[in-house]
Amino acid sequence: MSVVKCTTDPAHTRIGFRAKHMMFTDIYGKFTKYEMSIEFADEHFESGKFFFKADVASISTSEEKRDAHLRHSDFFDVEKYPYLTFSSTAIKKISDDRYIVTGDLTIKDVTQSIDLDVEYIGWRLDPWNNELAAAKLTGKINRKDFGMLWNAESETGGLFVSDEVWLEVQVVIKKIDA
Repeated sequence: MSVVKCTTDPAHTRIGFRAKHMMFTDIYGKFTKYEMSIEFADEHFESGKFFFKADVASISTSEEKRDAHLRHSDFFDVEKYPYLTFSSTAIKKISDDRYIVTGDLTIKDVTQSIDLDVEYIGWRLDPWNNELAAAKLTGKINRKDFGMLWNAESETGGLFVSDEVWLEVQVVIKKIDA
């Protein structure tokens, strides 16, 4: 069995999240600087390893004031904790196009095991004859479990930020020739 190593296509790969804002609309964000590695044995993803490390200071929600607050100690505290990481501990095949990736997510100084649902899109050839595969990974966390406790009540009585945050990772990989 040979190990297949892959590199990501940065134009089509994204580590992001969404959360409820004022409890009625979604705010989307992403980390623009990250490292990611993926390897597996002979097309058997269950034997694989998936890892990413996001530079939290690169957070972008398309609103600089909000981004600055997210970098603050109320949330990510980038001065003390510049990265968040995810490292897979198990990959389980559910069907030909569905997997569950279990792994350790570390935000600030807290590590918790989480499950990410994977929608596997499959392998394709691009116009330059490169073999590419795509997948979408989603999972839910409670931000308070990671020490992000800040919130405020709006004038109408609702909270500004939901406790529940959805992680959304879209990845396109290309096999690296050994």
